[in-house]
Amino acid sequence: MTTRRADIVDYRNPGYYHCISRCVRRESLLREPRRREWLLQRLEFLAQHLAIEVVAFAVMENHLHLLLRTRPDAVEGMNDQEVARRRLAVTREQRAQGGRLGTSSTHDHVSETRRLRSLLSSATGIASARRQLSDLGFFHKLLKEPCARRWNTEDEVTGHFWEGRYRSLRVLDPDSLIRVANYIDLNQVRAHSAGSIASSLWTSARTHWTRFRNGLQRQLSRGPESAEAIVSAIRSIPWKPVLSMVPTELPARPPFGGKGPGSSHEFDLPLVGYLELLDRRGRKARHDKSGCIPPAAPSPIDEAVSDALRRCARTVREAVATQLRDAVALLRQPVDFHGEPSAAAIGHRGSCYGSRDSLEAEAQRRGTRRVIGAPLDWA
Repeated sequence: MTTRRADIVDYRNPGYYHCISRCVRRESLLREPRRREWLLQRLEFLAQHLAIEVVAFAVMENHLHLLLRTRPDAVEGMNDQEVARRRLAVTREQRAQGGRLGTSSTHDHVSETRRLRSLLSSATGIASARRQLSDLGFFHKLLKEPCARRWNTEDEVTGHFWEGRYRSLRVLDPDSLIRVANYIDLNQVRAHSAGSIASSLWTSARTHWTRFRNGLQRQLSRGPESAEAIVSAIRSIPWKPVLSMVPTELPARPPFGGKGPGSSHEFDLPLVGYLELLDRRGRKARHDKSGCIPPAAPSPIDEAVSDALRRCARTVREAVATQLRDAVALLRQPVDFHGEPSAAAIGHRGSCYGSRDSLEAEAQRRGTRRVIGAPLDWA
């Protein structure tokens, strides 16, 4: 029997959810790069205004994966004015062609001011808006309805663009969070449409790699430093959501009982460790998937180092060459990763991912005898 979404989603507390949306009849309606780019721009816009952060994403030809972090705790700290402003910002129809936000006219500004006053004058409206800011259903409505209308018009068709509602599975513990993020980030590799982390253009893996490369480049531009100093600076770059709320310093309430990723605004795992783990898992061939990272392909660290050096001035490259080689050797040392969930804790079908203990805790929250976990062996 299908689990009700109201049982899966905890609307009052922060949580992580793996959301999956498929195109109707699983046709490749997202094959065009400009459509994928539109979705990413829309995701960035929504993450700025709503209390939902994007931890990982993969925009494939016929489906969309999102790992989302809901932030009702952040909404609690907002005053009514801020709630109303954010609520109206995401529903304002100011998108120009190509999905970018346009500019507003004087008339639009006056109308917006009136809508703001009207919303602030309604206690019921503000209460509804406060809940909507961290609501997964509201988020997906704002993400998927506009593109469905736009692209149905382009294709000169009517009817559904997306195949039913999105599917949402709750992530219950830090180990499962990392494995689900790995699975999403490796979608292009597994589909044989990318051969490395850096070439996975339509997943958050590429965003993480670019951020790591930029951090490395900034460190190199400072001039000669010891290998240990470079390694320390690199390992201080955290793995965190690729699209966060604005402002990002809003307080965070731990969704995992104060332990593991999510226990603070920044995750516990360094970005270099996440990329190494992602690369290691991506190189393992799977019988049910056509793609994997080739053995001869360079690691994401090697690619980032090469790209960062190319972007530096020649004098900088010559000055830091030796230190950089030593730093890369140190980065190759084992990194502490979160442990793998026990196979005994993995179910075949379910509405959440987690260990046996986290599944039992989730069952208590729902007031049921047990909760069946979703499989994690694919990650």
